[in-house]
Amino acid sequence: MKNPAAFMRRWLSCVLIAGSASLALQAGQAAAATIPESTDPIKLAMNEWTSQNLLTQITGRLLKKMGYNVDYVTAGYTAQLTPLSAGELTASMEIWEVNVGEGFQPMLQSGKLESLGSTGLEGGGGWVYPAFAEKLCPGLPDYKALQKCPDAFATPETMPQGRLVDFPPEWGNMHTADRLASLGIDFKPVSGGSEGAMLSELRSSVKSGKPALVYFWWPHPIFVELDLKVVDLPKYADPCYSDPKWGPNSDKTYDCGEAAGDIVKVVWPGMKEKWPAAYKLIQAFKIGNKEDMELSYEIESKGQKVEDVADRWIAEHQAVWQPWIDAAQK
Repeated sequence: MKNPAAFMRRWLSCVLIAGSASLALQAGQAAAATIPESTDPIKLAMNEWTSQNLLTQITGRLLKKMGYNVDYVTAGYTAQLTPLSAGELTASMEIWEVNVGEGFQPMLQSGKLESLGSTGLEGGGGWVYPAFAEKLCPGLPDYKALQKCPDAFATPETMPQGRLVDFPPEWGNMHTADRLASLGIDFKPVSGGSEGAMLSELRSSVKSGKPALVYFWWPHPIFVELDLKVVDLPKYADPCYSDPKWGPNSDKTYDCGEAAGDIVKVVWPGMKEKWPAAYKLIQAFKIGNKEDMELSYEIESKGQKVEDVADRWIAEHQAVWQPWIDAAQK
């Protein structure tokens, strides 16, 4: 050996390179093994309606594909906010900002809850009627048509006024009476009693051919089941509720439609640190109104189980959800 020192230097260099490669491989394996970051179950809130259950079941299945433990926990819609803020629940997949309660925004602002943005759903609410009513009340969907044909929507109990099936009082004040008066529409609001009763009003109207006007919301599978239209009211703006001079009636407020509200995903703020990849997956999740209503219709009207519909969506939409998982795992 002509140069032992040079040989030793080359040998040590090879050892160091091999060792570095081995450490890099181990580091890569360790990084891949960090999901799930915790084996504690991610607790997803299950609220009282089909669409929310469906979105939650789809999300849970995607999280399980990533290796997480998932629990589905029955939780009241407004009551869920406190356990979400405490980490007793981890996430809720469909919160309507317009009706979740006055405590929601302060909890977001104080950092007790965190919104991960839109679900992809575009929520709304307004006066809904079966499409055939346009033949009996020409001019619809313009709200001014209702000023001229209250009799088309009248019942023996409300005649000569038209009848508008309103939200039950316990759901909150939708200012329907104020809105009717401000827009010069001679209709009497009556409580719908429950979601089921309000749906029955619409179904019965279609079956009987007698028009009904119902305060309802969307997305909802009833819009897949029935051909329904929405009354065009003056577009909402903030002054509508506070400045009488704003809008078509210069003497009264509420002469406009409903304020739009986001439908968002909300999580326990500690989720980002405890399960960061799961946090990113929920942040990426999106579904649109049309698809959500069609899937919910299969559950509510065709008797399919929410779990089966979620499984089928997963099987048919890998091109949609796989990029969410890939990005979350980086």
